[in-house]
Amino acid sequence: MNSVNFIQQLEKKYVGFLKNRICENQFEQIILRGGKNKPDNSIDLHNAIKMFLQFEKTEDKKGWDIEWEQWISKKIGKQRWPNNVIVNTAEDFLFLIQKEKEILIFDQILADLKRWRQGITGWLVKDPEVLIKHIDNWAGLCAVVDYLLSNDATTYYIRNLPVPVHTKFIEENERIILSLLQHFNSEKDNIDYTSLNHAVGLKRKPVLFPIRWLDEELAVQNTQGMVVLGATPENLRNRNWEITELWMVENETALFMLPERKHSLAICSRGKALELLSDIAWFNNVKLYYWGDMDEDGYAMLRQCRKLYPHTKSVLMDIDALLFHSAEIHKQPTKYRYLNLSELTFTEGNALERLFEINGRLEQESLSHEYIIKAISHEDTLSH
Repeated sequence: MNSVNFIQQLEKKYVGFLKNRICENQFEQIILRGGKNKPDNSIDLHNAIKMFLQFEKTEDKKGWDIEWEQWISKKIGKQRWPNNVIVNTAEDFLFLIQKEKEILIFDQILADLKRWRQGITGWLVKDPEVLIKHIDNWAGLCAVVDYLLSNDATTYYIRNLPVPVHTKFIEENERIILSLLQHFNSEKDNIDYTSLNHAVGLKRKPVLFPIRWLDEELAVQNTQGMVVLGATPENLRNRNWEITELWMVENETALFMLPERKHSLAICSRGKALELLSDIAWFNNVKLYYWGDMDEDGYAMLRQCRKLYPHTKSVLMDIDALLFHSAEIHKQPTKYRYLNLSELTFTEGNALERLFEINGRLEQESLSHEYIIKAISHEDTLSH
């Protein structure tokens, strides 16, 4: 046990100190026991005592008070050792953990926030360090919360609310804004606080799905020759294009890697936005192919597509495609959560098992152009 351990113990008490500061409680004396692990040689003892004395309080210096005890060592004889290390004042505590400058900022923000809304005390106590974490944001946070608590925001989008903050501020600080709204609206148990859009009824931008006609004649017939365009789920539900094949790809680049194909349309499902493409009646009347990244999320989205449209077939997500591109497989930064083979075909499952074993992934964009063309040039070569 040495003075470094004691400083570390004091640092662990800082959050509790801040909670008491918020609640205006008096500082309580801190007593740290000296411990039984004393040095067993004179050099270590000398260095340890020197370090304790370095932080000892004097008339001219803040620090801790030390209660010494006598002890006898078989190796180094009669010595003294700190029995108790005592911190008597908040000033001493802050000096020892080097938080004197920070507490000045903390106190100023705390005073400002209490003047803003007295009821904030209970919220701050849950995470006192939030005051410092958001040191540069409080003026904007208060302005946004004030507006949302006092006004109907249902005619605005999240980026054009009439509050004095930059356009991305609310999105960047959505979690803390939601937490504050929940605290001050605690009596409204029916409010959904999973997102700011739901909590206050903000207008939401429609999600646009990039689509590409793989058959230029269909582009002329249906979209005045525009081969690539964006469509909302509502746009798609209101169409009944006469096509034979629908190709869904996970990433936008893959949309342009597909070759031309008669009577076919391709849609970028935008990863986890796939669920927005549910209940589109004409999707059930076409051959539907799904091509995603070969990783845990990619196969999860393939399963999701099959839940929406059970006749979905995958392409370029089987063991043959994986083995052919073994040099392009990369390790994932995080491990697979678990191996889930449900709703996968035999060849898809083999590929996922291999990836699981090596914690690897193969992105769509890494596939060979020649391999893609060959794999999908004829319908009967597609994976089943």
